[in-house]
Amino acid sequence: MNFARIGMIIAHEIMHAFDSTTILTQNDKSSGEAMELDVKKYTSRRDCFIEQYSGFMWKGYEISTTKTLRENICDSLGLQLSYQAYLTDRENHKNKELALPGLQLNHKQIFFLGFAQMWCEKIADGAAKERIAKDAHSPNMFRVIGAVQNSPEFADVFHCPLGSPMNPYTKCKIF
Repeated sequence: MNFARIGMIIAHEIMHAFDSTTILTQNDKSSGEAMELDVKKYTSRRDCFIEQYSGFMWKGYEISTTKTLRENICDSLGLQLSYQAYLTDRENHKNKELALPGLQLNHKQIFFLGFAQMWCEKIADGAAKERIAKDAHSPNMFRVIGAVQNSPEFADVFHCPLGSPMNPYTKCKIF
């Protein structure tokens, strides 16, 4: 659960170096020259996130996909990298992890449960409009849904059929 929560947040923040604003303006630190980047490919991949999140409604309000784009990309990348780090740690340490009592979930499923649980919230309907208008982040439930929809590993460990809401045919990725 630590990898799913703290690991995801750390990876999320590091991934801002590759988000929709930063990556298109990066310069090589040694030469000051603009870095070579396949802008067309990046734009297409970025647009996948815009399309994905444009289908989300929260408490009757549309999510601003342009305002939340950077954070949506970093949520997906952060989840992807923290999951890879978790698997690497398990392989390197081969430590026995104890099961959580009362849950019939394997360790990979518990990772995703920990990620989702981190974003649990209760928010008053009246505050939703202000949050949608001002926050650069998607509402928490869509930080979870969007990121796991883009995770083939999530679909695999929970056996989500291809084409189902949690395992769409199109998964957004930057790299």
